[in-house]
Amino acid sequence: MKHIDVKNLIESAGLTVDYAAKKLFPGNKYPGVAMNRVLLGQTELDASQIAALAEILNVDYNHIFRPFWHGSMPRPGIYVFVKGNCRAVLDVEANRTNIYVGDNNIADYIHKGSLVVKDYLKNIDTLIESNN
Repeated sequence: MKHIDVKNLIESAGLTVDYAAKKLFPGNKYPGVAMNRVLLGQTELDASQIAALAEILNVDYNHIFRPFWHGSMPRPGIYVFVKGNCRAVLDVEANRTNIYVGDNNIADYIHKGSLVVKDYLKNIDTLIESNN
């Protein structure tokens, strides 16, 4: 089975590991211990736990197996999209995006006109790939 980066998925969705542990291991007396075993790679989630993870993340089951962008709005006019160790910070008032891989700012660009989110994220993927 393909490895699932459970911790990254949970944190990217703005959830806590503790909350997810309680949802994924509801009958377990020590859900945090069970979750730590998953996070350390000592065990994997089963099919029902993967379905539960998709439910608490509010995503399709298939998204668990491939990286995807998570978005948030930490303050008005600023949107942050995260995928793995990549982050795009969109300032809608300035029509500007800063793209980071880890802590490195790999691109800064100005937008013209309106943005279609699907195309925007696809363009960010292309920029990140061209800088690797």
